[in-house]
Amino acid sequence: RRKSKKTIGAGTMKKNSLIFILGLLPLVPCSSHFGYGLLLTAELWLLFFAYLLSQQICELIYIKSEIGKRIFTCLFVMACTTVFSLTASLIFPVAELTLRFYIYVTAVSYILILCVAEYDEDYQSFSLIVFYTVFFLLFSLLREIMYFGSVSFLIPSGLFSLTIIPEAFLAFRFFGTNAGAFFLLAVSLWIYFSVRKARAISFTDFNN
Repeated sequence: RRKSKKTIGAGTMKKNSLIFILGLLPLVPCSSHFGYGLLLTAELWLLFFAYLLSQQICELIYIKSEIGKRIFTCLFVMACTTVFSLTASLIFPVAELTLRFYIYVTAVSYILILCVAEYDEDYQSFSLIVFYTVFFLLFSLLREIMYFGSVSFLIPSGLFSLTIIPEAFLAFRFFGTNAGAFFLLAVSLWIYFSVRKARAISFTDFNN
């Protein structure tokens, strides 16, 4: 039984690869700056733990029905999203105004659902949410460097940018646009799933 459950958990992302990709798509337009990526990944971790906390609260207040648990969890996560948005508006008002739509999109994205599913099925595994955090931050960093030649960080008045590559040397600016970002996303995920598949085949051959 334990082995079966572990197998299911390890395959969560593989079985839902299309959902995983669709979950990434709405966030591509807001990945143009590394600073934006930092804010949204911080929110993802907050909502991830909010979801886990809501499950514990349901047990404490004796909510037994699945429907009741789902309703409470949805309300709790959305409340945490609102608190995060209000807090961000006080600390980083310009960035929060720019990302407000995406802050609420993250709360209902498939990314959050898959991260929680992986945690529940794979014995409290953080592998998927860690992977998504690293992937999204690197993706945002790569886009900004390719298009602006800089790395940005959030400040109350907007973004503070550090120039890395002079504008005259930016030869791949297309990949910093939204169209180029979708292309980079497709290539990155193709490489990831190809490596994942190759490793799975190698592991199977080794066991045999």
